[in-house]
Formats: sequence, structure tokens, C-alpha cells
Amino acid sequence: SVQYALKPIPSRINDMLVCEVLVDPLRDPFLTQHRFRAKPLMPLVGIAELMAQSAASAGLMDPHLGITVENLYVENGLKFADDVAKSLFIKL
Repeated sequence: SVQYALKPIPSRINDMLVCEVLVDPLRDPFLTQHRFRAKPLMPLVGIAELMAQSAASAGLMDPHLGITVENLYVENGLKFADDVAKSLFIKL
């Protein structure tokens, strides 16, 4: 599994926490191995990993226990227009 450097930061939107993570399409194994028309595309397992690590880094779950994800729906995939690193913000 990929270990992301996450920074949980307080958000002012409905008292939710937000985790920021810098994702580099040239170094992230999920993105280097998954491309569509030569553009990086984060697979669903990568999105789920980001969500789980974000929840753990914010203290919302014990990372040593298994988790269950139910009713996961992705309206638009996480696509990158280029190979430039981007900050992602995960709302918790």
C-alpha cells in the first residue's frame, strides 16, 4: 500500500475536517500504473486508500483495525490533465 503524507486541517464547512495530500502522478504507484489516453487516472482502490488514510490521520479510526466501506459511489473519476503534482483535499 502507498503511504501518503497527510495533513489534517480544520475546515469551516459544517465543522468537518479536511485532509490535504500532495499526489505526484510521476511517483505515485497508483497513478504511474493507471493511465487512460496517456493521462494519469486514480483507480477506485487508490481513492479508497486516500479516504482510509485521511480518516486515520485525523484520528477518526484506528488504522490497525479493518474497515468496511459501503455504498461507495464515484461520480467522476480522479483524472489528471498532466503529470504535475496536485494537492487533494479529502473532506471527512
